[in-house]
Amino acid sequence: PLPADRGYDKDSPRTEAINAPNRGEVAAANAAGGAQANANAAADTRANANAQVAYDYDMANYVTALRAHDQAAVADARHYDRQQRAYADAMRAWRIQVYDCSRGITAACRAPTPDPAAFW
Repeated sequence: PLPADRGYDKDSPRTEAINAPNRGEVAAANAAGGAQANANAAADTRANANAQVAYDYDMANYVTALRAHDQAAVADARHYDRQQRAYADAMRAWRIQVYDCSRGITAACRAPTPDPAAFW
């Protein structure tokens, strides 16, 4: 908004004469623009710091939730493995029972089917 200031010109007595009347206005405009830029930069720095704090908080919550989920998944896997092992052991005992029954051992024929819960 300084119509007489024509921007960059090579230094010459003519351009100095044209620009001289507006030097104070140009300096004041530059100072005001610089002050505004500094204020904006300070506001941006504060906003970035606040955003970083929020990000760090969210990341910490995410990591905590992820660890809790991982622990639950490991516990579920451990439980499922134990359940499978109990079922496999019960099936092995049942096969032995069937084999003994087929060989004529009546106690094996009368025995109840093995319960997987007994193998936990």
